[in-house]
Amino acid sequence: MALGKRELHRQEMMGKILQLADEQLVDGGAQSLSLREIARDLGLASSAIYRYVASRDELLTLLLVRGFNSLADAVDAAVGVEKQPERQLRALAGSVRGWARINPEQYALLYGTPVPGFHADQGTVAPGSRVLMRLAEIAQQGAPRIDAHSFEPLVSEVPLELTAAQLAAGASAWGMLLGAINSEMFGYLGPDFGGVSDELFEIAVDRIVKELCLRDCNEA
Repeated sequence: MALGKRELHRQEMMGKILQLADEQLVDGGAQSLSLREIARDLGLASSAIYRYVASRDELLTLLLVRGFNSLADAVDAAVGVEKQPERQLRALAGSVRGWARINPEQYALLYGTPVPGFHADQGTVAPGSRVLMRLAEIAQQGAPRIDAHSFEPLVSEVPLELTAAQLAAGASAWGMLLGAINSEMFGYLGPDFGGVSDELFEIAVDRIVKELCLRDCNEA
């Protein structure tokens, strides 16, 4: 069914609004987002912008949902062609890092410093969980040998059949992956380590593979 002129105009305006918001992210980060400036750039009265986006928080939510889905689509495409669990994990890790390097401002919005005063609504939960669920599916195929009794009460909260050890190892793996990427993206280790970023990332991914026990757990 073809869209009416009003809906087509709305979609066009939303596209322009998000494009201008992206430019603001590049120029000054999430804290610089301003609906008034976007309205001005579009030649609208400041009040008219609210017909499309009700608030700055709603704009942030739209950007988050779009970013999470874009990242997850990239991960799905990379992981989907792999059959072996370790290769799936390496594809996931590499695609998250690759997306971050191509989209540094969007990555910073998703996984950088929280925006003061902003509280994401429930609409971000499903998109924001897609990559983590992909990682959990890979973790299902491992047999980590760790004491994870304290994670037992959390198993029923996860929409996948995971053992407590798989859940604990998966959560730890996600933290290690984001830590490795954030260290590179935000320069936590300083400029001297910039030349060995690839090697550092591979070390981190190797540790994640062992954490999830995706290959022979008797290996050293």
